[in-house]
Amino acid sequence: MKVDGKPLIVVFVSGTVPLETWARIFASLRENGLDAIYLAMGYSLDSLEVFDGLHDYSVFTYPNLNQTNLSTARGIHYYPLLSDLHTPKIWVATVQPGYDDTLQPSREGQVQDRLNGDFYRSTWEAAIQSNPDWIFITSWNEWYEHTNIEPGELYGDQYLKITREYADLWKEK
Repeated sequence: MKVDGKPLIVVFVSGTVPLETWARIFASLRENGLDAIYLAMGYSLDSLEVFDGLHDYSVFTYPNLNQTNLSTARGIHYYPLLSDLHTPKIWVATVQPGYDDTLQPSREGQVQDRLNGDFYRSTWEAAIQSNPDWIFITSWNEWYEHTNIEPGELYGDQYLKITREYADLWKEK
């Protein structure tokens, strides 16, 4: 994917590296003709000093996703007004059908029940309400974390239908 002719780089767990380090890495890449659009993971507005936008991989741990999305979206959309460079930033809301890593021996065993599609719907509603530039879906086929929306025996094509319904609602907005 490209944005304004530049490749999009979505950085996973970007918060594990200090912003100063990312700034040096991106400056070095740009000096060598390797410019891109970089998205940080997580909703820390401080990351916008270095990154071109924000996303998150998993949203089931936010106690109030509606409020989290709205406040993050507001910070991102108004960021150019407060910045010396006035550069617009990208707000990417995330939706996911559920989560269950109890089958992974190295994981803590976090679970977000799918609630027969209602959890997925609630994340879509929170995303759409925040007026995102884009929406990321976690994920198509990660069966081992139980975030898959790919058709299968357990849910059939239920999650594809929900995706179509809400994608259409988002496009209408």
